[in-house]
Order: sequence, then structure tokens, then C-alpha cells
Amino acid sequence: MKRILPLVLSVMLFWSCGPKILLDEESTFQDNKWMRFDEPTQFIFTSNNTEDFYNFIFTVAVDTALYRQNGLPITLQLNNPNGETRTLFSDIVLRNYKGSWLGEFDEQGILHVSQQIRQYYSFNTKGDYSIRISQRTNKYEIDGIHSIRLRIEQAKVQYPE
Repeated sequence: MKRILPLVLSVMLFWSCGPKILLDEESTFQDNKWMRFDEPTQFIFTSNNTEDFYNFIFTVAVDTALYRQNGLPITLQLNNPNGETRTLFSDIVLRNYKGSWLGEFDEQGILHVSQQIRQYYSFNTKGDYSIRISQRTNKYEIDGIHSIRLRIEQAKVQYPE
């Protein structure tokens, strides 16, 4: 028993030192098609911290044989507990200026690109939030989008010395 207590305490200390995660969820699309006018993907989470700042990291899994564009424009609608809505726009960069794919390919040949789309975002109200994510291309459906993932984690603010 004496050996287990230090192990449990060290695990709890290690866990508490890591970034605070508000949301880390993934949504897959049927037949690898992201439809423009279907109901947007929605994630729900709770924020009880109005003091800290958070980073939004967006990950998209793309079949590059079907989706050949350099980027993926998305819209996020963030609804707070007071009923207010904030709309955030972002363009996920899939290729560099030379035309090479960014990110990493998995064993099935699917490209995974992660990009920070918001930095130092603060939640001004405690409670339940929802985020609705939609694609904002000019196409009715996008072939080759396997899944999207949104991670909201506490930012490490660097103050000038």
C-alpha cells in the first residue's frame, strides 16, 4: 500500500500539469462526403473558467485522391450559455506554396492536417457551449473529407518580460 500511494500521487500531479482540455471530439462523414447544406457538425462542451485563454486546434482527414484543393474553408458558430452567437471563419491550409501536401498520411493513405485556428480565445460566461462547424466552399458536397476533429485546450500565455 505504501508503494501505491506515491504512484497515484505522481500520476495525479502529472495529469494536473498537462493542458486543460475543454473539448476533443471527432466526427466522421458518411461516404467521405461533407455536405454543405446538411445540418452542421455540432460539438457541446462546458466551460467554467472565465480567467484563462484557450487555443482551438482543428484536424481534418482528407482522401487526397478525391479532394485536390489547396485548402478547406470552414465556419464555426460558437453559441454561449446566454444565447449569443459568435461566428469564426478559418481556412485550413492543406498544401504549401510548392504544392506539397502538409500533415501526415496514415496507413490507409488518408492525409491528416492539424491547424490552430484560434489562439488565446476566452470564454466570458460559465456554462454549456455548442460549436457548429460547416464547410463554406461553393460546392454542394465535398468528396474526400473523411472526418473533422476539434480540440480546445488551455493556452500557455507568454507574457513579455
